[in-house]
Amino acid sequence: MRHSKHAAAIALTAASAFGLAMGQGLGAEAVQADPGAKVEYSGTLSVLTKFGLQQLSPYFVNVAAAYEKLHPDVKVELIQESDDSVKGKTKTLVASNSLPDIYFSWTGSWGANFVRGNRAADLTKVIGPDTEWGKTLVPAAVKAFQYNGKYYGIPLYLDAKFMGYNKQVFAKLGLSVPATFEDLLKSCDAIRKSGMTPISLGNKEAWPAIHYIGPIARL
Repeated sequence: MRHSKHAAAIALTAASAFGLAMGQGLGAEAVQADPGAKVEYSGTLSVLTKFGLQQLSPYFVNVAAAYEKLHPDVKVELIQESDDSVKGKTKTLVASNSLPDIYFSWTGSWGANFVRGNRAADLTKVIGPDTEWGKTLVPAAVKAFQYNGKYYGIPLYLDAKFMGYNKQVFAKLGLSVPATFEDLLKSCDAIRKSGMTPISLGNKEAWPAIHYIGPIARL
């Protein structure tokens, strides 16, 4: 898509955001993005997501189809990866300077790498707090992808962490629902002494462990 030569990559926020890519084609030199450039609805628009193996995958397929229907001269090339595979895929694309026009990224240090490497567009004029679009977005979500006073990621979703508990186990051991981190540790000690594992994680993927470590470390 001709406009993509003036676009940068959009990244996903709070947990993730979408960004506009600067590199155009394998081995191409990075092009400084201009989100305000006039759009010519023709050519191919490449989009990289991390929802290939999740229930959200059909959503992006439907969005791509709807966009192509609105703009018949545009072909959307949808690249759907998994939560794990998108990391390796993104690193390879960055190394070859061939990021898609729109790509997924997490916030934090992962997203900051794209900004420092001149691989993300300054979208302040598009989603800044004073813009028409920016006023419709949750401020915390947009701010999660703010670097040096500029905004580089369009929020895709926000997530929250919840910790459930087994009511039967707590009732059997005479435990109350933990109200503090110290209470949680005491409950875990009691459950462990009873012969049960207080908290368990599956071994299929390792990344969910950070969802426990991160929030607990902030307590």
